Amino acid sequence: ADLAAALESEAAGCAADWLRGEPGAVAGWDDLGAVDAGESAHAYAVHTAPPQAGTNIAVHGIGRTGATVTLVSWGQMGTLADAPAAAFAETLTDALGRLG
Repeated sequence: ADLAAALESEAAGCAADWLRGEPGAVAGWDDLGAVDAGESAHAYAVHTAPPQAGTNIAVHGIGRTGATVTLVSWGQMGTLADAPAAAFAETLTDALGRLG
């Protein structure tokens, strides 16, 4: 449970952490919410846009089943509006289901 909580905290703070090292960049995040899988699961989307470069979106899901924690990540060029929340929730659910 401690590892899952730490990963969720890191995912939520990812955009702010990235901005500190990228002057002039733009970043943001969105809490995509809890996913009904395993004992606990949550998804976050992170958007980053370096100066004079493309925009990127990453979705991170953290889930726990018993003492086993899994992290699922996905990314592409785009913005927060491009985050495939429903499809990603299915992927995270499948990953947790395979843990046992």
